[in-house]
Amino acid sequence: THARVVITIRGDKVEWILASGIALDFSLDAFPIGATQVSHYHEIGLTIYRTSETSFDLYVFTSLVRSFWKWLEIASSEVGYSVV
Repeated sequence: THARVVITIRGDKVEWILASGIALDFSLDAFPIGATQVSHYHEIGLTIYRTSETSFDLYVFTSLVRSFWKWLEIASSEVGYSVV
């Protein structure tokens, strides 16, 4: 299907976490608040929307969200994370 899940990720290290697996420049100058980028993590297509200086919404196809979530957990475990 074309349904998507929205994952919100935020924190002081959010740019570092996302850049560890997604080939985009997540700095505020290159990716300002309100901007949207389309990219991918391996075969998983992503739409990424910057909502604030330290927050992004990630739109992921429902059929691939579990694989992406697993990577996100691993990538963010080094800096600490919580699921809310």
